[in-house]
Amino acid sequence: MTQVASLDPPLQHLLHVWMPRQRWYPAKGRGVSLRPLGGHRLDDPAGEVGIEVHIIGLDSGDRVDVVQVPLTYRASPLPGAEQALVGETTHSELGRRWIYDGTHDPAYVAALLDALQLAPGADRPDAGSGSRVLSGEQSNTSIIVGCGSDRPSIVKLFRTLHPGANPDVEVTAALHEVGCDRVARPVWWLHGSWTAPDGSSAEGHLAVAAEYLAGSQDAWREAVAAVEAGRDFSTSARELGETTAQVHLALARAFGTVPVTGTERKQIVAGLRARVEWAVSSAEALEPY
Repeated sequence: MTQVASLDPPLQHLLHVWMPRQRWYPAKGRGVSLRPLGGHRLDDPAGEVGIEVHIIGLDSGDRVDVVQVPLTYRASPLPGAEQALVGETTHSELGRRWIYDGTHDPAYVAALLDALQLAPGADRPDAGSGSRVLSGEQSNTSIIVGCGSDRPSIVKLFRTLHPGANPDVEVTAALHEVGCDRVARPVWWLHGSWTAPDGSSAEGHLAVAAEYLAGSQDAWREAVAAVEAGRDFSTSARELGETTAQVHLALARAFGTVPVTGTERKQIVAGLRARVEWAVSSAEALEPY
């Protein structure tokens, strides 16, 4: 009888402690049980690092969020990746192992790039000149690859998974088809399958990549920095509004429009008011505004 290898402490215990501390974790404040729903292994070309991608259901009773968690297993600590350490464990056959969030590990990033499906005419992104994880994202994880090259790329790993085409792939591709150059065109993506919480088969996008616009800044951060520094942001705000309008017009060309009835208009307004009320109730400092 073949003995199955085990981890001590087990992986589920480590994830139970580590995941709620991550910005992308969708079940904050809710007690959950972990349900394995799928996953796959990736190969490290050097054969030294174990690479696994886990698709996990976060079951809180009334809902199940499906998340994607790539992990790497190393025989010694990864220098400079202390903030990405999921935990230490002992493998029953291999001994002590350090488990990392794969997005911070060059071995996983290289394996992910090898797995990406390319759009016609696209070149595969190269992580050989370095990669780094963006720190500002709330619900996904974006990795800049080829940091030292002339043409870096940005890979977005979807943390919360939903069946079907992801809007980050479908919408941006449609915008470029109608000639909109205000968003980066997706040229690589990764598609996969998993078991849905109800036991049926599900499939959808796991990641997407595009050329990275070097020097670009998040508009919200720019606005906050301007306020903190006492700078006038009105010109930039107008330019941002004009760009947003251009994207919305392109969306109309790409996907068409439908007439809005009076009832639907009232529902939209009610939804916007509800969002404002929620924001004020969550942060009393907004009340005067």
